[in-house]
Amino acid sequence: MGMFDDLIPGGGKGGGGGRQVGVQQRSAAMAKIAAARQLREQLKNVRGIYDKTLKGVGPWSLLEYLPTPANREFDAAAAGMVPLARQAFRVPGSGADSDAEQAALVKGLIPRARDFDSENEQRMRQLEQMIGSTEREWGPIAGVAPSNDDGWKIERLK
Repeated sequence: MGMFDDLIPGGGKGGGGGRQVGVQQRSAAMAKIAAARQLREQLKNVRGIYDKTLKGVGPWSLLEYLPTPANREFDAAAAGMVPLARQAFRVPGSGADSDAEQAALVKGLIPRARDFDSENEQRMRQLEQMIGSTEREWGPIAGVAPSNDDGWKIERLK
């Protein structure tokens, strides 16, 4: 049972009970889904740059700390995920994020060129899992099917 089942027609159980999704809830859910999908696309871009230029450079490599064109490209692409992540993962009604909350998001979730490969890979996996969770939780409220990018498969039952 999801935490938003009371917002889904039928209470998230496929039948009676529950209240109808309001226009504001559906609009907020659609915005979260859109941000999550844009975040997934940006994450693919970041992973592509990472795989091409940073992965396997080696631990303790000075190249990861220098402002090389590859490092700048990677960090710029990763920074582009911040506003999308804030929109996709922010809890509705929680108010505006403080500077400290935004800094924590960046430090905890967004990969950086100067970090170890294992840290960046973990952050990218975590972001992908969070995007999938956001789509599964908010998709029914928004009235959209999950994307196939996170392992969902739509099949016709016989």
